[in-house]
Amino acid sequence: MEYDLFVSSTLANCMRFFFDDLGLTQRLGLNNLHKFVNQIFMKYHTVPYHNFAHGFGIAQRIYVILKQNENSNTIFGQFTDLEKLALILAGIGHDAGHPGLSNWYVIKFNNKLAQLFDDKSPLEELHYQTTINRLNDLNVLGNLNSAQVQ
Repeated sequence: MEYDLFVSSTLANCMRFFFDDLGLTQRLGLNNLHKFVNQIFMKYHTVPYHNFAHGFGIAQRIYVILKQNENSNTIFGQFTDLEKLALILAGIGHDAGHPGLSNWYVIKFNNKLAQLFDDKSPLEELHYQTTINRLNDLNVLGNLNSAQVQ
């Protein structure tokens, strides 16, 4: 599968729009959020399914649900800005770094990920660590207090 850089960079621009359109970038004083999106984009591999287009699709669905329910009385309309941020960040990073293999395969063949994460959900640990490390390295949440970050 050939990875289309133009399409992927367009998706990254759309993803940045999600944060801006919901007012999260400004209201939460997020630093380097656009750099974060670009770096997460670069962490996705060219694999048939768990690629950046998939991460975008999940984030986009979350954005649409949040946008359609702004100011509604449904549960989706009651999320705080921090909860909205967490949902979209989770959507973006939920498969970051995915090698296109299953946990079973990674563990069964003693892949370096299985060794690194002690055979405990190595792919989920990889996605989590990749996303958190990018957020921390870029100080994206630097203007939030420790309770908000938790």
